Amino acid sequence: MTITLLQDIDDPEYESAKKIYDCLAKDESLKNNPLNNVYIIPSVQCYGQLPQDIDVVIIGFLEDYQTRVEAKVYKEEHGLELSDVKIRDFCCAIEVKKHSSDKIEIIGTKVYVTTQGKKRAVTHQNRNQRYSLRDYLINHIKTNPWLSNLIYFPFSNSNDFGELPTDINLLFKDFTVPDFWKIILSQRYPLRRYDSSELVYSAGLDGDSFQICKDLLTKRLALTRLDKEKVKKICQEIIKDQKYGEKLHKQLLVFRGRGGTGKTFRLLRIAHQLYKERLERVLILTYNLALISDIRRLFAQMRIKDDVDESIQIMSLTSYWYKLFYATGIRTKEDFEHGIYGGSIDIPKEYTSKLKHLIESKPELKRNLMLDRPDLLDWDYIMIDEAQDWPAGERDLIYSLFQPKNVIVADGYDQLIRGGDPCNWTKPRIVKDKQVIPLRRSMRQKSNIVQFLMEFTKKINIDDLDLEKQEELYGGRIIILFGDYTEQFHEELVKSNKQDKNENVDMLFCVPPELVDRNSKRSTLSNTLKEWGYPIWDGTIQKVKKQSFPTEVDQLRIVQYDSCRGLEGWITVIFEFDTFYNYKLETFEDVSVQKDLRDYEERRKDYAKNWLLIPLTRAMDTLVIQIKDANSEMGKILSKIAKNNPEYIEVRT
Repeated sequence: MTITLLQDIDDPEYESAKKIYDCLAKDESLKNNPLNNVYIIPSVQCYGQLPQDIDVVIIGFLEDYQTRVEAKVYKEEHGLELSDVKIRDFCCAIEVKKHSSDKIEIIGTKVYVTTQGKKRAVTHQNRNQRYSLRDYLINHIKTNPWLSNLIYFPFSNSNDFGELPTDINLLFKDFTVPDFWKIILSQRYPLRRYDSSELVYSAGLDGDSFQICKDLLTKRLALTRLDKEKVKKICQEIIKDQKYGEKLHKQLLVFRGRGGTGKTFRLLRIAHQLYKERLERVLILTYNLALISDIRRLFAQMRIKDDVDESIQIMSLTSYWYKLFYATGIRTKEDFEHGIYGGSIDIPKEYTSKLKHLIESKPELKRNLMLDRPDLLDWDYIMIDEAQDWPAGERDLIYSLFQPKNVIVADGYDQLIRGGDPCNWTKPRIVKDKQVIPLRRSMRQKSNIVQFLMEFTKKINIDDLDLEKQEELYGGRIIILFGDYTEQFHEELVKSNKQDKNENVDMLFCVPPELVDRNSKRSTLSNTLKEWGYPIWDGTIQKVKKQSFPTEVDQLRIVQYDSCRGLEGWITVIFEFDTFYNYKLETFEDVSVQKDLRDYEERRKDYAKNWLLIPLTRAMDTLVIQIKDANSEMGKILSKIAKNNPEYIEVRT
């Protein structure tokens, strides 16, 4: 095996990868020596990273290869010299841009392309791809390889641009093998061996890690039955037949509904149609890291790109703000190193106020950011998930950055996680035109689960659920479990899930903070399920939740209650439901400005009870509610509901 082009001819980047293959294959010593292995892999996805998509990755492990190329030498003073360099291994991320020469602008070492009349920077995207690829690989291999990055223009010639900087990382249609190596060696200089005059280049890969990398980079996610149904629904056109379709880019659009009415899914469907048909760039912002992981997994399955041209990206709101603070100088690199950018979702008001003032007082700052940081400001639409929980200052900053007419909002008006008052996105004077679309029909739960939710809301004395059953989604099970969650009961659920032609990853397990070990920072449930022989994706671990998503269909998903919004499971098991209720009562923070309307205890209980509806609306077919203490308030309420509805609620002890 020598140079191998992986993936098939139907791959969207296969043509570009084939051009690179044809050029490198001209090097006979590289092509015909069985001791040298090079893989050219188009359309690589670094699962869980941002950016996630890399057009082409080339990795090589060479036991007998030397090339003559212009290069500098590590820790030696002289400049470029034509030298013989032994290449041992390398790894390179390549961004492909199929623009003609007149659509490309090179200023110093920065590269810009023009698409549909919009000028965008490619350099920053390509540099971030390098870091994404590095982080993805080191999560799976023992070494920390050096990765190179370059930009390839397969339809432009180098002589169209005159003399270019020697350290620029560009390849053109007419590139040669020495051109390729010159870029690789300009980013990491070869070393002169201490015992000879031989120059050696290595990215730090050994034979084992090289093969692991090859398997990782060619991995494709399998789709479950439910995944296929989601993809099918997302790909359905909805803009064309809706009155709001013709008013996009002309008005603020708000989807408002309770849990399970499909607010987030509505955003995804619109985003996909804008991306596919109009080649628009759409950014979705949310607090929920577990939801980000879930949606990135779906985007990866759909092969949705996160390019500087057309793109859909979903980002943590906290991460987004701090990237903006850093790019505008409000926060420094030292702040990040000292942990000021932490896991809290609460952003200091002084930061957002200062950023808003900068953006409004210095228009050139916004223009420069749009050009050089398309990942921050160059978006056609901003979609806001769980908009009810936003502080007013951050809402106003979004309007300053993008204008209300380019904003689409999902408002779960009763699903507050902060205990404050709902954020009103239609109130500010800057909002001239708006449309609020109420969503009442249950899009997730089968009819019996909807009926149970209605019974439950009556018993706990909160507002009418205002949720309509979807008649074609008949059936559904509710199991109230008093006592331990046993291996036998778990296997019964897994078997039922399989009988419905689903996979383990289609199940969802929600746990309270009490079931997360303070030392290991992972759920105790994950240890139990592993002992029973089940692979786990443990979203209670901050790093896992932030940097990955389930990549195997036999993995069981575990999240904390606080992270379950927007998620769903064919079978959803919620552990120690009564403990969770007590936790929400104890952690209530009284930040409401409407304190004169209700007393403290009433606000506290309403906050905790509204939170209960979030995990209860995660199930599609089967909802399992475990109660730790049968004599607790929640235990007694659920016992009464089950007694009155034995036809569809089952009690286990």
